[in-house]
Formats: sequence, C-alpha cells, structure tokens
Amino acid sequence: MARRTTFYVMADLFDVPLSPMAKLVLVYLSRCCNRQGICNPSIGTIAYSCNYCRNTVRKAIRELEQAGMITVTSEYIPTKRGKRRRQPNTYTLHCPTSPNALPPVQQMPGTGSPAEQEINDNSNTIIAVPSVGITGDDGNDLEQILEKLHLDIFEDQPFARSIEQAIRTMYRAEEITVKKQQIPRNAVRDRLRMLTIDHIDFIEAQLGNRYDPVTCGESYLISCLYNAPMDCIVNARRAL
Repeated sequence: MARRTTFYVMADLFDVPLSPMAKLVLVYLSRCCNRQGICNPSIGTIAYSCNYCRNTVRKAIRELEQAGMITVTSEYIPTKRGKRRRQPNTYTLHCPTSPNALPPVQQMPGTGSPAEQEINDNSNTIIAVPSVGITGDDGNDLEQILEKLHLDIFEDQPFARSIEQAIRTMYRAEEITVKKQQIPRNAVRDRLRMLTIDHIDFIEAQLGNRYDPVTCGESYLISCLYNAPMDCIVNARRAL
C-alpha cells in the first residue's frame, strides 16, 4: 500500500454510536482503501497501526460490520495440496473515501451542533447513571460480564471456554482463595465487572505456550482472572 499523506472520513463519524476503537479502526481502513473504498490490510497490520491487540481489532471490525459501515469478505487461495490458505480479509467501506463523494453540508433550521443543542435544551437533559450494584442471582449480571468480553472471537476456543467456566465458578462462589487470602463474594463480583477483553488477551499472552486446557487447572485461571486488572496496570508501568 502506498503511503498516503491525506485521506477522507465522514464528518458525522462522531455522531455514529460506535466505540472509540471501532472509530479508530474505521479511520485506518479509510486511510488504506482505494477510490472504490476497498482495502485488505491484515489483522496484524491494523492492530500494530492502531496500537490494539488482534482480538480488539476483530471486535471492532465486527462492530463496524454490524453497524453497516463496512462489508467483510473472506479471501482464500488454493495450495498445491488441494487445500485453501486464508488470506487477509477484503474490506469494503460504505462511506465516502474521497472529497468528490462527500454530500453537501446542509444546516437544518433551528438546529446546530450537538453541543449547541445541549446548551439550548439543557432543561430537558436526562443523565443516565449506570447501575454498578449486584443485579441479583438471576444470571443477568453474569451474562453481561461474559458478553462484554467477546470470548467467541478468540482463535483459541478451548482457552475461551476455560475462561468462561472459571468466570462462572467465580461468580457463583461464596468466596475464593487467591494467594492464601479469602476473597468474599462481593469483592469477587466487583473484580469480575472490571474485566475487559484486553485483560483476557493479557492472560492468554502470559500463559503463552505453557497453556494447556487439560493441565491448566481452573483454580489457576481463577487466580489469573482475579489478578489480571492489577497485573495489567503493573505491566504497563514497567513498560514506561
């Protein structure tokens, strides 16, 4: 891909309900694409350029695809042995990628920027405060914890299933033992709510080639999961 000094993205990108990581990945894809809005950078290239891990990039791409911003086409090439080899996906962007494709800016009467509207209509402003308490034992809180981790996008599915089982065990336990310390139920659930996909990536990287879904015990994974948020902070400080 030729290095580009300028490229175009939609001005209303910031009005689209996407996560910050999805927006950054979309911006990078816009940089890579041709005038037809097509590009095919590898997951590794996107991850390196956006300073994300591979699984975070996969999550962002799936979010963009579900939002209708891009179309993802899987590419394969035949090998000499009659098998198929996976190639980088092809991404088709459904948004302007050149100034000629940009629609004219129109200002509706009585409207302004989101910030201006907030100032004018602050009497009707509603602030939604997310609940951080325990939602009960009906499993809703547990499923929300698992849903935001997106374990289904991990290439190592035995690892992902082991992580899910360990999380379910932690959530349902009255207490767990980590480094000979008894951790009560509420503290365990609060720590589980802190987990992100980056923490799971961190655990996977730390285990590396030593990980084996048969020999790596659930108690060890529980310890890794409980310590992951703090271990990631320590590891980031050491990298500075």
